[in-house]
Amino acid sequence: MAIVITNVAKGRMLQMRLNKLAPQNLVLRLYSNDHTPAVGDVAGDYTEVTGGGYAAITLDPNDWTVTEASPATAALLEQVVAFVAAVGDVYGYFITEAVSGMLFAAERFSDGPYDVQGIAEIGVSIDTLDLADAA
Repeated sequence: MAIVITNVAKGRMLQMRLNKLAPQNLVLRLYSNDHTPAVGDVAGDYTEVTGGGYAAITLDPNDWTVTEASPATAALLEQVVAFVAAVGDVYGYFITEAVSGMLFAAERFSDGPYDVQGIAEIGVSIDTLDLADAA
């Protein structure tokens, strides 16, 4: 499944570009409920993984590569989430703003869910992030 950027996030990005809203760091989180992302979602639609040594990752702006084209795109270097104990099924990831907690985007793993039953790692990378609406 492709990454889904919420409608609210698109509006907030425009507000940030117009200096109507201050930008925030983004946080990568994994989710454990059987949910398929949609543009109208909010952060509460996702159940964040807990336990097993799991920790969300604050994304470094330098880990993004932006290509100026039509449409402009961004790609994220792989982020690795490590586990030291079982957490059960992990269906995908969601990204929130660090301060507001507002949902920015989410993606369900196309080959998931991943059943984490001990020491494990899940790598998350975003190959193409753009603001074009899906047809």
